[in-house]
Amino acid sequence: VHAILGVSNWAHGVKNRRIGHVRSFISVAQKYGLDAVIADVEKQFGVRPVAPELAEFVMSYMALDGNEESGKIYNTTMTNARKQNMI
Repeated sequence: VHAILGVSNWAHGVKNRRIGHVRSFISVAQKYGLDAVIADVEKQFGVRPVAPELAEFVMSYMALDGNEESGKIYNTTMTNARKQNMI
């Protein structure tokens, strides 16, 4: 099984650090088996390093599994990201 991803929807509505968000999403998705991505090669996704705070943000989103605790963690992470102008 192979996975391919178009990542533009992840950054929809993100005002700040859009490329950083996409780079982080791709990096995290690769850890879960992503094989290929539909993206602009000039942005060097998969080559340039990922900002740790953005990777943490993406991981909190990916950890959403429907339970209340993961939702609380995500909401806290989202609130902190807004305060820090990450989104």
